[in-house]
Amino acid sequence: MIHAYTCATCAGTGLVNDDSDSSPYQLSATCPDCDGTGIDN
Repeated sequence: MIHAYTCATCAGTGLVNDDSDSSPYQLSATCPDCDGTGIDN
């Protein structure tokens, strides 16, 4: 197991800012949390 820089945790929230959305946060399908571990193979 190694830390994967391409496996972001979105600051641990699973959410990401999106200025194009009326909500301050929205779920980001492109922001995986590696099953909550932040670690990937």
